[in-house]
Amino acid sequence: MHSLRNLPYTFVISYKSLEEKLMGLRLFFLDDDAIQNEILNEYLSLIDIPHKAKFEQFGEEGIDYLKKCSLEEFPQVFFVDLMMPRMDGYEFLEELEKILDHKNVNPSVYFLSSSVSQVDRQNAKKYSILKDFITKPLKVGKFKALISDEHALRYPIE
Repeated sequence: MHSLRNLPYTFVISYKSLEEKLMGLRLFFLDDDAIQNEILNEYLSLIDIPHKAKFEQFGEEGIDYLKKCSLEEFPQVFFVDLMMPRMDGYEFLEELEKILDHKNVNPSVYFLSSSVSQVDRQNAKKYSILKDFITKPLKVGKFKALISDEHALRYPIE
């Protein structure tokens, strides 16, 4: 029987920051549709990746929250509805870009929209922080893959 000491190779897995790894991926969801938020919250219960999630229904409240966030709390991944009352997704991204100018963070931002308009997709391309435009409904498999990819990007095994 071999012990670990007799193996020719030792594998050491380390993470960028163990403390950060244990805290988990910081997620932010902005959608005025309470049912959509419930669905996404249910999806979160199906992932095995540590995470902290913040849900907001209105852009103004989301911006207020983000302005108060410390760097350690600032979301790493955003899912933003395009069509909302008071402040739409485009207006939210403009305000988010202003906040990002003052913070040293590089979040991934995804639009979630029921819109199939090519005009909306073209308008979205002007935002460099936008990673993808996803048409609702977001399927659980795609959601899990996105979260897994984002986690691997931020917490690679070294």
